[in-house]
Amino acid sequence: MRHVIYKLTCLAGAIALCMALTACDGGGQEREGRNVTVTQEPTASVPTATPTPANVYMYERTATMRSANSVIRVTTHFTEDGDWTDSVTETGTMGDLENPGRYEVTERKTKSGEFTVTIVTERYEAGAIRTILRETTQEDGATQSVYEYYTYGMLTERDTDYTDGEGRCTMTRIERFGEDGKRTFMREVQYRDDAFAVPLTEITTDAEEKTTTRTCAEGRYIEATETRPALAVVSESSADGNRLLLVIGSFETELSESTENNVIDTAVPLTVYDLKEPYDGYSKLVLYYSEDGKNDLTRAEIGTAEKYDQIVWERHPVTQKRVETDSYGSYKIIDVHEDGTEIVRFERKYKEGYVLKSETTYDSKGKVTDSIVCEDSADGRVSTSRELVTKANGTEVTFVKQTERLENGQTSIVKTYTREGDRIVGLKTMEYTYNERGEVAKCVCTSEDGNEESVTEYTYVYKERGK
Repeated sequence: MRHVIYKLTCLAGAIALCMALTACDGGGQEREGRNVTVTQEPTASVPTATPTPANVYMYERTATMRSANSVIRVTTHFTEDGDWTDSVTETGTMGDLENPGRYEVTERKTKSGEFTVTIVTERYEAGAIRTILRETTQEDGATQSVYEYYTYGMLTERDTDYTDGEGRCTMTRIERFGEDGKRTFMREVQYRDDAFAVPLTEITTDAEEKTTTRTCAEGRYIEATETRPALAVVSESSADGNRLLLVIGSFETELSESTENNVIDTAVPLTVYDLKEPYDGYSKLVLYYSEDGKNDLTRAEIGTAEKYDQIVWERHPVTQKRVETDSYGSYKIIDVHEDGTEIVRFERKYKEGYVLKSETTYDSKGKVTDSIVCEDSADGRVSTSRELVTKANGTEVTFVKQTERLENGQTSIVKTYTREGDRIVGLKTMEYTYNERGEVAKCVCTSEDGNEESVTEYTYVYKERGK
């Protein structure tokens, strides 16, 4: 699973406070472990013992958060069904509480669509647009996120990310623009299943519209082992001609077909190459191919003309993917190799009521790379979700969210923190109180040292249905 971190280049302090404000909104949503950062959206609270009269609905909610000397006010509008449609975030100082005209708009959000949903988030600084994020989600969960950056009202960069229904990033595109609005750079990358593998395709275009295309088909890639990095044979084409490259981890060199190609006595199809730059002191590469007509790599050897097999990679092709499901909607995706070996690559489990129980992503060797586990206490009053994420450097961190509920089901306390080994980092506790209608009235957020970080108070406007 590929986790993409957007570059938030403006309003850093205000955005951080907005995130805290959203976290105080009745507990927020569970993290979904997706490779694109998804902003939590405001939701209407669920009425309890004294519900809102049936002929009216909550039309507007204003949340005002005071933190240190800053004030953030978020006004959100809802439909009669309780779904949010738009919101405005304003920032100010403590002195602006009694002077609404001094607040500055820092963010606007709108949501549209029923089956294909698009959320547009605009962020401002000193009244000028700085970023626009458009997130479109299809019915199957596939998403497209387009993030635009502006300087003095001019578009300078556009980043686009595509994910599939399982949250894996399948393609990204980066575009940069000059002062005249002309595109000066573009890179588009199509990824394979392995989050840290050499991409399937990479297309780069410069300011002169010169394009370089690099491709590495599935059959030209041998995955990493515990002792050595992955090996990829990459074809590169550009205005300067075509090249064949060998990529091993961060090592890269050009390949040229060797005159020794016909020296090796074997019935297996193969090609011998010379390395322009030696790898680990060796300058010869032999690639062995399958005999089934697909011409896929099955083995790679690096060495010398006397002994090629000094460093060896072997590939076990996946012949098919199998999907298994159950009555709760749970399913898993399995790789089936030529030799019959089966490796589970993704598994999502639901319990009754289509409630997520766990979600796990595995690499091609069957090792867990990301997982989410949701657990409930015996009385159902405490829910805990743990999201394990493996970083690119191989280290693991776990995001933990624990929600405690009252007897009537309302959220009372939410604790969030990150676990790194035996260390707990960034513990925050949000405690909620409610008004007579059962709506959230107040949220107090405290840090791990017990100090109060922020207080959020909520006010509501109700409308008569059908008007």
